[in-house]
Amino acid sequence: MTRPIDIGEIVALLTARIGELAATLAPGGHVAGDEYKALNPVRADRHIGSFSVCVRGAKAGTWKDFADSDSGGDALDLVAYIETGGDKRQAIKWARAWLGIDDADPAELRRRKERAVAAKKEADAAAERQAAKRRGWAQRLYLSSIEDIRGTPVERYLAGRGITFARLGHVPRVLRYAPRCWHSESAQEWPAMVAAIVSLKGEMISVHRTYLEVNRDGSVTKAPLGEEAKKTLGLFAGGAIRLWRGYVPGKDGKLKALPRLKDLKPGASVRVGESLEDCLSVACVKPELPILGAVSGGNIAGLELPEAVTNIAILCQNDAAGSTAARDLDRAIAAHLRQGRSVTTPRPPADYKDWNDLLQGKRRRGEGVA
Repeated sequence: MTRPIDIGEIVALLTARIGELAATLAPGGHVAGDEYKALNPVRADRHIGSFSVCVRGAKAGTWKDFADSDSGGDALDLVAYIETGGDKRQAIKWARAWLGIDDADPAELRRRKERAVAAKKEADAAAERQAAKRRGWAQRLYLSSIEDIRGTPVERYLAGRGITFARLGHVPRVLRYAPRCWHSESAQEWPAMVAAIVSLKGEMISVHRTYLEVNRDGSVTKAPLGEEAKKTLGLFAGGAIRLWRGYVPGKDGKLKALPRLKDLKPGASVRVGESLEDCLSVACVKPELPILGAVSGGNIAGLELPEAVTNIAILCQNDAAGSTAARDLDRAIAAHLRQGRSVTTPRPPADYKDWNDLLQGKRRRGEGVA
């Protein structure tokens, strides 16, 4: 007999046994910290690292495959992803059988459901406490950083990428300099360029950090930390770095700032990019529109914009077809079209990887370097 139980209760019961579930669905992995890491069983995954399931802490039951931005979700989504090809109905049947719901003693099942639901509520509360704590850390880091970046390593870092304040005409005030910024993976402090990530309401929700290395000759480059050289502190979904106001020539010939984002008139246009360096590169040569840093390609689809913004230009890089970045772009285009906006996707010429390489004259394979 099929016992009445809703999806939320199934998710809670699966989450209560998430370590066991993860090992069942993706055997051969290991627990590192709060995460179970294993080869992704649904693709030709050769190295453990990109696929992980959180088995402890506030995010227990969530999972992600960082090689596929479309993947991720809760414990039932994990079952659907691995066992049923995304079919949620079949995933529910599989979960009921694995949990032994239909054969369980009613009193015991009721106790299991109550324990699982209580554990889920506590995990949600813990997640909110952790998110609030991270917001506080992000705000303190940003507010304690040096506000005027002129003459700091941040200015030299940007200049090394061809982005100068003389070329821009204005100093991007959202950027700050943190002389000593903790980096957990390398377990040491590095200097960093920091930028506030704000919500549509203008509330600071997280901070973006680009870790820097000051070289012996005084030049400044990105710290040698691989993909971990750029990190965010705090949740940033829907938020953006308000990097560039947009400037147009005034009657006196001087550049005049456009209204702030919240004050834009209906029919307004904005540019959006993932990389701060790309965004500033475009601002160097085309300063007339506001430019927002989305922090990640996956965040562009969910970016929260004022109703006045009806046109969005997504600053693309020349990524390979079928790549995660290409899929993120498709999702972003579809999402903003659904919201009634027109979408354009400007990209640099094919022999340049991105907009910053174009600004510097750096063609692929190294030819034509300025």
